[in-house]
Amino acid sequence: RFREVYLLAAAAEEAESTVDGAVTGLQGWISCFDGVRLAGTVFAGGVTQPGEIEGHPALKEAYEMGASVR
Repeated sequence: RFREVYLLAAAAEEAESTVDGAVTGLQGWISCFDGVRLAGTVFAGGVTQPGEIEGHPALKEAYEMGASVR
């Protein structure tokens, strides 16, 4: 059974608040499960074209977050 949920998001907009709606919706879904929490969120802003994510700092952040999952 899972206990932690992680959100990885990308968008054209660069404002951190861009993912607020997604986070709120995800937290609503998470609340349906006892003992489950949103353990991390990584947002890659300014991504509009295929391949544009390459080299984005959020990729390293996502990798490090994933490596910490036990």
